[in-house]
Amino acid sequence: GQILDAGGIIFTDASAWQYGRGVPLASETSHPYEYIRDVDYGTAACLLIPRQLFLDLGMYDAKYAVNKGAYYEDTDMSFHVRDAGYRVMYNPFSSVLHYESMSYGDTGKATSGGTNANPNNNNEPAKSVSSASSGGGDG
Repeated sequence: GQILDAGGIIFTDASAWQYGRGVPLASETSHPYEYIRDVDYGTAACLLIPRQLFLDLGMYDAKYAVNKGAYYEDTDMSFHVRDAGYRVMYNPFSSVLHYESMSYGDTGKATSGGTNANPNNNNEPAKSVSSASSGGGDG
């Protein structure tokens, strides 16, 4: 398998990048992606978040579900998670098999990876919110 992303990056011009995309798992080049860290967003196919928090944040915004499926709903949700005082984190120790773009007819390739969102307000005990940034998805 290969890494879909090791956490998404949003640049100041609002463009995005799937950090680590396409790097083979357990390869000589995968070591920079093998540590837990904060990220700008987690891929929706792998986002693990408590149901109540998801509902409290208004779920995914329907405006991102136009055309050929959802795009940027995961980025938007990640920003809302942070605005609510939580952290969005990549966790390489979680793995998800994901067929990218299959929901709208693409043949897709299965890949895998990992991401976590953990709330942590000034060292208060973390409530569990996770996301596994899989190997493969648009969200």
